[in-house]
Amino acid sequence: SLAAAMAVIGRGALMLTNDSGLMHIAGARGVPLVAVFGPTNPRTTAPLGLSRLIRSQAECSPCLKRECPLNRQICWDDVGPDKVVKAGLELLDPPKARPGLSPAVFLDRDGTINREVDYLARPEQLELIAGAGSAVSALAKAGYKTVVVTNQSGLARGLFTVNDLDAIHARLKEMLAAEKAGLDGIYYCPHHPEGRVPEFSGNCVCRKPETGLYERAAEELKIDLARSVWVGDKLSDLSPAKKFGGRSVLVLTGHGLEAAAEIGDYQPTLLAPDLRRAAEWIAAQ
Repeated sequence: SLAAAMAVIGRGALMLTNDSGLMHIAGARGVPLVAVFGPTNPRTTAPLGLSRLIRSQAECSPCLKRECPLNRQICWDDVGPDKVVKAGLELLDPPKARPGLSPAVFLDRDGTINREVDYLARPEQLELIAGAGSAVSALAKAGYKTVVVTNQSGLARGLFTVNDLDAIHARLKEMLAAEKAGLDGIYYCPHHPEGRVPEFSGNCVCRKPETGLYERAAEELKIDLARSVWVGDKLSDLSPAKKFGGRSVLVLTGHGLEAAAEIGDYQPTLLAPDLRRAAEWIAAQ
């Protein structure tokens, strides 16, 4: 029965599945899963929860047809057991703790903690997304350092000054403190290749998805990058997790829905409706 299936799935350490209703039950029960997508579309039916998606690379996929119109089943040609096993082992074998270092949650700012505003330039424009303060507090209680990493190309474009940005971050800390939450650090990139302010124009190693700010934070705050989690509403917020071996959560606030439609080879560990739900999952690990 469906009830028995839900009970059995909920006791599992890992589920290997196709795109199905039982896949979504596993995601809802918090069971790690590897889901194989052939003719169906992970952009519209990907599971919530801790997952790895194996997707067909056939040109005709997704066709959304139950029977292959070409009578060749070519969408399965490049989906082999080796990919499924590799993805499953990644979910079953988390990195071990390193003495003296703490895991962190690297949080994007706009669209993740506070509501998205085009080039937020004044403290009065700040509005926390519902549940964001309690989420940051829950992450700290779970033993994670909470670090904001944000691209602020408005500095390079001359839309606001460093003093303006400092005032915004001071206000952000006040708003989080009002919800009994705090941050261990805020790191920002002021650069943009097409900037109008000379000191901030040009290429750099700190603009996401570059990893300079994460490496700096890891050194200054004694962070174990391999056990850390990246959270944001854009794929550029998450891709550094792949380099460092950490986990990542794409939140569907801000630009998250558009980012979910653009997911390619790199799959976030989790899709979450918002930061509050992301924090619940992270704290439970």
